[in-house]
Amino acid sequence: MPTPIKKVLISDTLSPAAIAIFRERGIQADLRPELGKDKEALAAAIGEYDGLAVRSTTRVTAALLEKAGRLAVPGARIGDVLADLAQERAGPRLPVPPEIRLEVDIAAGERIDSGVLRRIADPVPVSCPHCGGVLSEVRGSKPLRFRCQVGHAYTAEAAAKAQEGAVDEAMRVALRIVGERAELVARMAADARANGRGAVAEMYEARAAEYRDYADTLRRAVLGAVAPFGGDGEPEA
Repeated sequence: MPTPIKKVLISDTLSPAAIAIFRERGIQADLRPELGKDKEALAAAIGEYDGLAVRSTTRVTAALLEKAGRLAVPGARIGDVLADLAQERAGPRLPVPPEIRLEVDIAAGERIDSGVLRRIADPVPVSCPHCGGVLSEVRGSKPLRFRCQVGHAYTAEAAAKAQEGAVDEAMRVALRIVGERAELVARMAADARANGRGAVAEMYEARAAEYRDYADTLRRAVLGAVAPFGGDGEPEA
């Protein structure tokens, strides 16, 4: 059977519920997410712990494992340990927090109204990138997360990325429409001049020039949005 784990280092951000699971089992869980970004500090601290809990920031390397002399389960024995654990009797069922149960129900397609969503989230003046409905910020979520009443869910990063794509597409559509407008008015000016209506032709020519200026401004904005960035954070020439 695996060596009992008494002390675990958590080197990434982890939910309070996950940390509580460690502590309910009598395991000392030290939350130190700053170590996940500092490999030297992590190597200096890991020797005091029987276990290491990570997510996506911490990089576990061979050099780090050499410093972790007390780890209860070496990598080569993980398969054996899992086989042993699978044969153990399951412990008592833990109660599911109501906010987690609600999110599972939403993800499963249960229809909710704004009053139900307010149990776990607060509305914000941001629209859902998928359906256009109002997004609500999930309380205490890490990372920052949002849900809409329909059930769509986004992290802040995913929502920003979706909005960025929508803005780029809107600018391209606007550029096409303004460019076509400039072309149409220019043809109207040429037709008016060919039929001896000089004043009308001048008015249409001025409008065409104005639309071309608008199109140039939009074109620069579109090109700026897709231009690669150099090391100094400015678009490359």
